[in-house]
Amino acid sequence: MKDRVFLAELPWPEAEKRIAAGAPIFLPLGSTEQHGHHMAMNVDVVLPTAIAETVAKQVGGLVAPTIAYGNRSQPRTGGGPAFPGTINITAHTFSLLVKDVICDLYRQKVRRIVVLNGHYE
Repeated sequence: MKDRVFLAELPWPEAEKRIAAGAPIFLPLGSTEQHGHHMAMNVDVVLPTAIAETVAKQVGGLVAPTIAYGNRSQPRTGGGPAFPGTINITAHTFSLLVKDVICDLYRQKVRRIVVLNGHYE
């Protein structure tokens, strides 16, 4: 099962074993929002998740479930609430969510956590 890197795909005893062995955890962050008429709304999610998967395989790490919601983009940069399918959460909620996930990983004795942000805002 060492070739599997997605934490959520592992049975908990395997996750426990890999965490105890010091596996770093990669936490991808993204946003579900429009990227023009030609691209999927999950671009900000797919990119950091793919990078996390690639690096986790190289270093024996694990990839936590991607947080696929982010703070809204500014309307001038192409985001905002005017686009159907765009799902926004407040910056406060987002920061609390990321903090809670990191704190819970730490509670589970994860000591190396890498956050990859695909939203860039």
